[in-house]
Amino acid sequence: LVAGVALIANGVFFAYTYLLARDFEFSSYSNLSAFIAIVLVGACLGFLPFNWNPARMFMGDGGALMLGLLMAVSAILVTGDLPAQLVADNDQFGRSQLLGAFIPVLLPIVVVLLPLLDFGLAVVRRMSKGKSPFSPDRKHLHHRMLDMGHSDRDAVLIFYAWTAVVSLSVLLMYIGTTAGWPGLYLPGVVFFVLGAVPCLIVTLLPSRRSPREPALLPQAPERKPVA
Repeated sequence: LVAGVALIANGVFFAYTYLLARDFEFSSYSNLSAFIAIVLVGACLGFLPFNWNPARMFMGDGGALMLGLLMAVSAILVTGDLPAQLVADNDQFGRSQLLGAFIPVLLPIVVVLLPLLDFGLAVVRRMSKGKSPFSPDRKHLHHRMLDMGHSDRDAVLIFYAWTAVVSLSVLLMYIGTTAGWPGLYLPGVVFFVLGAVPCLIVTLLPSRRSPREPALLPQAPERKPVA
């Protein structure tokens, strides 16, 4: 799941860094942000076939945390690629184009929107029941999708689809703004609606009609008082 989401995220981010350099006539289209993004795309492409269901290799926390760190570094670096005079000069960098300065912050958040939503719901759900936010349960989004009747592979593909739809929508909003398309943000909004509707249908109508029986979490052995 992480490898596919990171592949989509860095692919979109690489496209953004290229368009940013092209639109504002940087001295070179190549920069460190684009380099990190395309390296991560290649790494995820090489890893994903071995991680695809049934997986022969797992990334683990070390790989996932490293991907997140490099994606954060890439997002921070691309903000520094914007020349200060472009942002300060409204004639050259109009108010509508200031979206380019916020895309590095917006895109990473949008790309990991589903994991962030899952994390937030888990914390609220557990703390509302008086439990630790780190206590395990079987109410995560992918668990719910499995219980609805989705297979493991279908659940992963649905996550990929939602990630692609949302991140590409934001990218199209940026392209429409800088290119002066009619409606500016409208192409991105239309793309989101056209992509979200089938994703929502597939999410709510799993291919398997019989829901999977939820697996019980292992219970800790009950401690007996010492006499």
